[in-house]
Amino acid sequence: MVEGIQILDKIHNLEKLVQNKFYDEIMIQTMDKLIQYEERSQRKELKKLDEERKVFEKKHKMDSHIFHTKFHNGEIGDETDFFEWDALCEMYEDTLKRLNILKGKE
Repeated sequence: MVEGIQILDKIHNLEKLVQNKFYDEIMIQTMDKLIQYEERSQRKELKKLDEERKVFEKKHKMDSHIFHTKFHNGEIGDETDFFEWDALCEMYEDTLKRLNILKGKE
């Protein structure tokens, strides 16, 4: 977690610069490009995870949202396949949250 703390320190320093109006067009463009890069990366990951979930949906003839609810309510079995599908559902939701944060929706 040391890396996360180092990143937060850098963000905090940038925040201080912006609050004191010590920024320029290059800083703004750099931050925009970083956010765009992360958005593209998260969209790509979301698409990959969605394709993987669709394989399970087709195999088990069930939507992932329905599966996820039933699995967590104990309404279906505990096959290894289901644990993998559940992990994909969780990863998909986490990636969607990251993407929404990048878009300023959270």
